[in-house]
Amino acid sequence: MKINRGAIIFIVVLGGIALIIVGVIAFSNLLKQPSTGTGGGVADLFSSLFPFGQSASRPSENGAETNTPEDLGPVPTLREVSRGPVAGFRVSNAGILYVEQNTGHIFQTPTESLAVTRRANTTFPGLERAVWLSDSAVIFQNIDTEKTENFLVSFATTSVDQQVSSRPLSSFNSVVAEPNLQLMVLTQRAGGTRISVSSYDETRKDTVFTSPMLSWRAFPAGDDVLVETTPSDGLGFLYRILGGGELEKIVGSVPGLMAVPRADGAYIAVSSVSGTSARLSFIDKDGIFAGASPIATFAEKCGWFPGNEPAVACGVPESVAGASIDSWYMGLQTFSDTVWIIRPSSETGTFIKNLETEAGRPIDVIDPHVSPDGRYFIFKNKNDLSLWSLDLTR
Repeated sequence: MKINRGAIIFIVVLGGIALIIVGVIAFSNLLKQPSTGTGGGVADLFSSLFPFGQSASRPSENGAETNTPEDLGPVPTLREVSRGPVAGFRVSNAGILYVEQNTGHIFQTPTESLAVTRRANTTFPGLERAVWLSDSAVIFQNIDTEKTENFLVSFATTSVDQQVSSRPLSSFNSVVAEPNLQLMVLTQRAGGTRISVSSYDETRKDTVFTSPMLSWRAFPAGDDVLVETTPSDGLGFLYRILGGGELEKIVGSVPGLMAVPRADGAYIAVSSVSGTSARLSFIDKDGIFAGASPIATFAEKCGWFPGNEPAVACGVPESVAGASIDSWYMGLQTFSDTVWIIRPSSETGTFIKNLETEAGRPIDVIDPHVSPDGRYFIFKNKNDLSLWSLDLTR
């Protein structure tokens, strides 16, 4: 068969042009990469040409991504930090750290910048809840009707690390980080409830309270451990656990009781819901009245400001008429919240923002926190578990 030399030359030239185009595009992308101050050369060029296994800026399963400088812009007053559901987050001087629900991917972002960095992308299928212990350690929980699987996960804080280390923990229902590197663990079984204080690795565990009842919630308050009956439309009680597992009542027989202590335990926000009314007030650690809020909301919608003067930032429903704690927990009732700053000592409230007006959709505030500098109010939207940040100074 006679070979057409002209066709061969055309194919060779066409292939050469294609290679040149690919090289120019790859080199252009390489020049766009932000300088990290490390590495470079042949390895970086190869990574740019063949980015398999890399963690370059790309959407994750739930829509979060790692941003590059050209993606960034001014931070809006109300910022949607994560569009996808978040299993848990932490606010510290390092900014906002959060874990995607279902995937377990870990992200970090400053409060004053839109930059988002993927800290770890090891996947934990079915992750439902993440409880932060520090800026580098978090407990992952896969919740099942019969058994909750818990894992202690840690990752590097000095660099963007794609891998995490994890170890299984015992099967408990809920956990809260205590000062001095301790865990407060609540375990519920058919025989009742047990509350223990343990080290992070569970090599030491001390039981502080047992009860045949299952409807308990526990949280640290300074040096104290407090327990409350699970909030519901019925009467609620709040206790302090004393030595030997005895209980000291702080408040009781309150309909729809919710309690949120300040981290140092000096003050506690308590709310009640009854019929068409709701009330938020404040007590000190001994249960002595410390002020009332002029605005009606649930205590669980409030986050404490740092500092000595008691103050909270709260999500406040436009209306609490016909509010039912049971229906709210089950997702049968939702609210559209505004944000207020409430000061118990003067019993005053300052309106900050209408969240629905700013976001374009209703936001039902849960898991609220105030940043260490007191500037940002960070919370999740109960409707879709997305994560938000509000600048309280604008």
